Amino acid sequence: MADPGMIRGVSDAVQDWMVPAGILAGGLFVAYVLEKLLHARLVTWAGRSAWSGVEVVVRAARGVPLVWLTLLSVYIAASNAPIPPETCELIHHGVSVWVMLSATVFAARTLSGFFVLFASRLPGFGSTSIFSYIITGFIYAIGMLVILQTLGVSVTPILGALGVGGLAVALALQDTLSNLFAGIHIIISRHVRAGDYVRMDTG
Repeated sequence: MADPGMIRGVSDAVQDWMVPAGILAGGLFVAYVLEKLLHARLVTWAGRSAWSGVEVVVRAARGVPLVWLTLLSVYIAASNAPIPPETCELIHHGVSVWVMLSATVFAARTLSGFFVLFASRLPGFGSTSIFSYIITGFIYAIGMLVILQTLGVSVTPILGALGVGGLAVALALQDTLSNLFAGIHIIISRHVRAGDYVRMDTG
């Protein structure tokens, strides 16, 4: 025969977890539905808008509301769950990190998309992939530094190490970087465009 105290304890534990589990399940469902509705509205708005930048925002925002609403559900569920305060605080920190990471992804997508849109309107600009990668990498680097700073990690030594390492790499790849930036200057200045003929000194 089962112990009544054990049965009561299991029942109480199940009841304690029902609220956070319901919050999490309901939040995931609401997040999925709102993501679909919001994306459909944004696509409709992009189709009606004369501003081509709307498409950039729509592509950049795809999946971001779902992530944010899911993280909000996890945050609320953890706050109402029967777990130790240390575990709850750890979950809250994890949610904050994921929010900042998703915001970094959104910012990188948006800025890179707007640059590609702007460059595509310039005649003879050529390929924009290298600039897009540079912008994306720069935004990700800033986002990671912000996340580390939020977690209490001092970024000053990291910046110092990156500065010294960057100087060493620049000295080692001086000729390569010189050619790279010379090519970037030619692309930006548009002295040479697609279809032009170039006469070399060697003939």
